Amino acid sequence: MAIIFQDTFTDVNGTLLENHTPEVGGSWVDGSVAGHKYHINNNVVQVAFMESPRDYYYLVPAIPGQGISNGYVQIDTTGADGFGLLFRHTSITQHYLLVLQSGQGSFILYKKVSNTDPTGALTLPDYRIIKSGSNTAPRTSIKIIFQDTVISVYNSGALVFSVQDTTYATGGVGIHTRFSPMSIDNLIAESGNFLPSVPSVSIGSSGSGAAGRSGSYDFNRRINNDGTW
Repeated sequence: MAIIFQDTFTDVNGTLLENHTPEVGGSWVDGSVAGHKYHINNNVVQVAFMESPRDYYYLVPAIPGQGISNGYVQIDTTGADGFGLLFRHTSITQHYLLVLQSGQGSFILYKKVSNTDPTGALTLPDYRIIKSGSNTAPRTSIKIIFQDTVISVYNSGALVFSVQDTTYATGGVGIHTRFSPMSIDNLIAESGNFLPSVPSVSIGSSGSGAAGRSGSYDFNRRINNDGTW
C-alpha cells in the first residue's frame, strides 16, 4: 500500500490550482473546455458559481505513467450540486466520474466513453451511467474504493452502493464541478487492496462429519449492501 496523491491545499490565498504543488504526487492540470479556474483560499480549494460547460482538474503523477489500479480516493467536501471525483483517469475520454447531487441526496457513477460533445455535458454519447444511489446524510467525506472490477462508494463512512465494471483498469484521480459553488479539502489517493478479502471456507474432512471431502474453496466474489462479502 502506498500513497500516490495527497493534497491539503495549503498555499497562499488566490493561488491557482495549476500553480500549486501537492504534498504527494505530481501537479494539477486544467482539463476543462472553458478554462474556469480553481483557486485556493483559506487552505481549501474554492470554485465560484459557473455555468456550463463543466470543468475539471486532474493530477499528473510524479512518475510518468503511474496510476492506481486498486486503491481508493477520498476527499472532504462541502460541494453542492454537481461536485464530482474522477478516478482511473487516463485522458479526457477515458475515466470514471462520481457526481453528487445534493438536492436529491444522490450519487451517480458515470464512465466517460467519448468526447463528441464540446460542452462536456453529463449525457450520452459522452457519459454513460453505471450506477446511482441515494444517501442523505451530511457530506463531510466522500470515498471511492476500486478493486479489480468492484467499485464501492462511501459517504461519511457509510456505503452508498457497490457495482462492477470492467471498462477502465487504472489511472489517476481528479476533481469536477458542474455549475455550483463548492469547497474541497484533504484529498488522498492510495494504492492497495482495501475491500474485504474473499472468504476461504474449509468444507469437511475425514472424521469431521464430511468423510472424503476436504480442502478450501474460494467462492465467487459478491459484495453485500453493507460492504461485506
